[in-house]
Amino acid sequence: MTIQTHADHDDSLTDEERAILAETDEVDEDSRTIGEMMDAGLDDESEDEAGDEGEDEGELEPVEPEESGESDGTPTDPVPVEAPATPEPVAPKAPAYQPQPVQPVQYDVPEVPEDAEQQLADILAQKKALNTQLENYEVDAATYQSQLDALNDKALDLRLAMRDADNARALNAQNAQAAEQAAWAQTCDAFLTANKATYADSPEMTAILNQAVIQVANDPENAGLNGWQMLEKAHATTLQHVKQRPIVTR
Repeated sequence: MTIQTHADHDDSLTDEERAILAETDEVDEDSRTIGEMMDAGLDDESEDEAGDEGEDEGELEPVEPEESGESDGTPTDPVPVEAPATPEPVAPKAPAYQPQPVQPVQYDVPEVPEDAEQQLADILAQKKALNTQLENYEVDAATYQSQLDALNDKALDLRLAMRDADNARALNAQNAQAAEQAAWAQTCDAFLTANKATYADSPEMTAILNQAVIQVANDPENAGLNGWQMLEKAHATTLQHVKQRPIVTR
């Protein structure tokens, strides 16, 4: 069975029948009740308002999400304040100048018996006793000479050891003093270079500094100061002296 559409039904009608149907459709459109027309109008307005609300919703700015977190009940939680960091300990300032150590030449000191002097005195007494024996014919010449040579050799060894030890100690003391003087000269040169604005072109200032250094070195209270510290103290004394008694240049 074939379902006929309205178009197929129209094709079988005559022109007069089509005209009558057209009038009937217009009457049906106009024959709606007032209630039906009002309902249709309200439906149209509802669709318009829904469209306006959709446009308004599209223009709204997005709402930022609230921050999550526990609250203690106060209006706003206080921001925690970090405690100030503990300052790092400041290392003591290194001295302005570190002199290069000067190693003196040191010689080995021969070992000498502590009673070397007493041994020499005993050897001398033994030689006198040996001479007495020879004079009294208590020993023959060969025995006398043999014992005398042994005593002389022992005395000579002691004297040579004592001499070498004394020489080694003297040389070591001289070398140590020379090294100390070299280190002092090195420190003085470095100090004058660091303060060349004060002493480079002023022999008078250098002479005052030299006298101040002698005073500082001779003061027992400064025994624990090194060379650079003594120069700094003498430098302060020099500046104070010049402040009180300015140098007059001619």
